Amino acid sequence: MRTSLSFLLAVTMFLAVIGAAPAQAQSGGAEPLVFWVNINTDAVDTAPGNGMCATAQGGCSLRAAVMEANAHAGPDTIALTPGDFGLTITGSGEDQSATGDLDILDPVFIRGEGRGSTRILCSTGEGCFDLKTSASLTGVTLSGGGVRLSYPPYPGTELNLSDCEIEQGSVNLANTRARIHGCRIHHGSGVSLIDGAAVSLQNTAIDANNVQGIYAIGSTVHIYNSTLSANQGGGIFINGGQLHIANSTISGNQGGSGILAQNASVEIASSTIVKNVASTAGSGGGISASNGATVALRNTILADNTNATAPNCSAATGATVTSKGYNILSSTTGCTVSAVTGDQFNVDPLIESMLKDNGGHTQTHTLQTKSRAIDRGNPGGCTDVDGKPLTIDQRGYARPQDGDGDSAARCDVGAVELIQRGQPGAWACYDLATPNACRVWLTDMEMLSASDGWAVGEQGGILRWNGSVWSPFSAPNQPYTLYDLDMLSTNEGWAVGYQMRDERAALVRWNGTGWSEVMPPISDPHALTGVSMTSTSSGWAVGEGALFRWNGSAWSQWTSPVERLMQVEMISAADGWASEMHHSAMDPARVMHWNGSTWSEVPLQMDASLPWLDVTGPGQVWLAGEGPGNKPMIVRSNGGGWTADPLPVVAYSSYWLGGIRMLSATDGWAWGVYTGGREGESLLLHWDGSSWSIVPVPMT
Repeated sequence: MRTSLSFLLAVTMFLAVIGAAPAQAQSGGAEPLVFWVNINTDAVDTAPGNGMCATAQGGCSLRAAVMEANAHAGPDTIALTPGDFGLTITGSGEDQSATGDLDILDPVFIRGEGRGSTRILCSTGEGCFDLKTSASLTGVTLSGGGVRLSYPPYPGTELNLSDCEIEQGSVNLANTRARIHGCRIHHGSGVSLIDGAAVSLQNTAIDANNVQGIYAIGSTVHIYNSTLSANQGGGIFINGGQLHIANSTISGNQGGSGILAQNASVEIASSTIVKNVASTAGSGGGISASNGATVALRNTILADNTNATAPNCSAATGATVTSKGYNILSSTTGCTVSAVTGDQFNVDPLIESMLKDNGGHTQTHTLQTKSRAIDRGNPGGCTDVDGKPLTIDQRGYARPQDGDGDSAARCDVGAVELIQRGQPGAWACYDLATPNACRVWLTDMEMLSASDGWAVGEQGGILRWNGSVWSPFSAPNQPYTLYDLDMLSTNEGWAVGYQMRDERAALVRWNGTGWSEVMPPISDPHALTGVSMTSTSSGWAVGEGALFRWNGSAWSQWTSPVERLMQVEMISAADGWASEMHHSAMDPARVMHWNGSTWSEVPLQMDASLPWLDVTGPGQVWLAGEGPGNKPMIVRSNGGGWTADPLPVVAYSSYWLGGIRMLSATDGWAWGVYTGGREGESLLLHWDGSSWSIVPVPMT
């Protein structure tokens, strides 16, 4: 085995779901309390304040959990499983959560299992949540309502939204701070801020609302790595206060300009403002500044916006639009802005016209290959409005890149970098032998050299790399799904998986000219998921209920102390390791060791599910998977014990690990997919000998 089975094939999520009995707050004698919602219907709590979330019909509803949390001093948690949770009890003028929306009277953290999995359906006519104090919501969709802050709020009130979706609703805040990360707010009324509110948006989409995407009066707005699009009252309206934008896209907003600023300070860096429409003559389609507003641009594309007299920008008397360099304006008609170093005015930036998913959290416009934006940003590096370096673009891909092939990396103008194939230090997706190839389901890959490699996957997919293209190969007795691959040389290799026609394990062998099937020692319906060869006459294959040994002429079945094995990695014929298949992360993790004569179980003394395995030397074992709470986990052994290394935290999302490959003790990779706010996006982690870090990938 050289790399792992595809994460998408193997990962299993284990949920502890409370039954129909009343859900008691679980605290273990310590605050804060946790209330587990286990019924989907709307009902009140029978006795708020007794620490028991219980409705008259049995079980804990969302409404009952909020009532209990309100009655208990201190920050509490409300946990929701996947599913739809309806708010149906109508009423108004009541502020204890018994009717209408849910009134938050005491700090609370409400968490679901991802915005695509947990939905709160608000049909009371009052919306979803009315905040009197601080609250955090993550991993949920709010449908038919949103979040509003009662005025005046309690001192120090803050709102945190992450991995969320608000459809047919809005976020309305006054005199408070808010953080919105990894969310989508659409087909409602957007975000409204008044009276000194301050909001930070990151990796968020605000689109298709029937008014402005953001409406701000006397407030502060920071927008990073986000997109505002197709809002019917314009992208952003701000009167007074500050607006800072970096690495973001404002596209296709109608009626009120991309940005309409009055008596406000606006700073924009490395962003793309295109295809917006202002219906009022003389009001810039992209940017309109009036009543003393100041707007400053750097490294930004302002193009293809629409207005009868000022298509891209306008500045009324007393207002200004200025350049801080390295901007592209497709037209300066109606806009009194002076060019400075690096600016390109009255040129077509040549961007892709369609706003679409190009990777990352939000939709973007990519650059055409001959765009005037490529490598034309500030040679000193892209920065945000405060002068801090921008090391990624809106999608999370590294910037700068060498987009024009002159061997010098330089920032592109706008929100996204052009990713050229084969750039050193950057990941790229290569076309395979099938349509939509960058999304083909491949499970393992083995590279013998830069010009010779193999990949296997579903439906018997076997591909070979010759240094420039991937070509398909076939094996007899198709169809297979092949899960793991180990190539000893150009003339010898093995792949294992499942033979779907006969419903049995599959073992296929490469002899230098073709692939042939070798029958397994038992007729077993389970798949093989791992293979590792030390020579042409020695190797092992593992799976559920399977531990096979190769002696050069045939495979034989061995007895395993662990029944369900996932991967195997042999250092030599006398030293090797095998990992256990996915199980509950609340159970002890186990791994097996081969000493040349027997396999023995090695306990890790920790509760975890760690199916992904690699070995860098004798006693140097690496395992990846999930720890307690289904959190990603990587552990390693140097022969003297097991260490769990800290992993990067993604505040607005999470991730599952699906494999690990270590080149040495100081260089290695782990991979998987994001969950929550970045559902389904590919993840890469790199180990540099001391810590793990996230590395951007070009496609999801």
